[in-house]
Amino acid sequence: MYLKRFSASQKIAHFLISFSILMLLITGLPITFSSLRWVINTFGGSDNTMLLHRFFALILLASVVYFGIYFILERLSGRGERILSADLIKNSIKDLLWALNLSKERPKFDKYDWIMVADIIGVPILIIIIGITGIFMWFPHLFVANNPALFFAFRTIHAFFAVFFLFFVFAHAGILHLTPGNFPMNMSIFTGLIEAKKAKVEHPLWVEKAEKINIEPKPHKFNPLGYVAFAISFIALLLLVYTTFVMADEGLAGLRVKGDMFVSVGLNLSMLVVFAYLVATVYGGLYGIAKGRQP
Repeated sequence: MYLKRFSASQKIAHFLISFSILMLLITGLPITFSSLRWVINTFGGSDNTMLLHRFFALILLASVVYFGIYFILERLSGRGERILSADLIKNSIKDLLWALNLSKERPKFDKYDWIMVADIIGVPILIIIIGITGIFMWFPHLFVANNPALFFAFRTIHAFFAVFFLFFVFAHAGILHLTPGNFPMNMSIFTGLIEAKKAKVEHPLWVEKAEKINIEPKPHKFNPLGYVAFAISFIALLLLVYTTFVMADEGLAGLRVKGDMFVSVGLNLSMLVVFAYLVATVYGGLYGIAKGRQP
């Protein structure tokens, strides 16, 4: 048996936001880091990448506004689950202790655990910061004409938060998709459904309130390749951490970091991982559509 976990609006918003973020990383990071020039060449030149970058920036901002309005109205109407509570911080600490095997009792969560709440709150904040700095650079004659130095300040902020967004993408994928119980993909956000058995373990306080869908789930098969995928993402993450220190040491020159082998390897490995996530996102979206059409 399955439980209905996400609505059509939530699935659409998640797909558009995820796809847009990945495309913005793919088209934006090569502008900042010269070692990724091959990406620009793949898309046929800088004019094409800039056009795609601005197009998906608009898609992302529109999706966030849409989801934000939907999220607020859903809770004003009383249909949405409450995401903030007094027990959230306490349960997050308990969950970390349980994950580290320092506690035998796993905390009980409602529809959203503390990691999901952090995503719901944190992602829009990151998008707003990147969006504002991006708009200032998109229309410099309107915002920084009298102080050109501000352009480079906004560009630095934009670049650092873009790299930080890469951290989030790797962490998000590692926790929700690359774990043994989910690899190669957690399809819940794409189909809108979750196995009742899985929900009873991860979201026991929500199970009784959820809508039941009488479909027999397929047995999940453990795939050891999940550990390989996680290891690749983790290595890329560590190299990105190193890259941020190099950028910080070089100041504005960090916008054109080059000549460092570890930085180059980390950026190129990260870009390949992002391309893989983009393909997975498209597959998940198509899979969700196909499942949605089934009776």
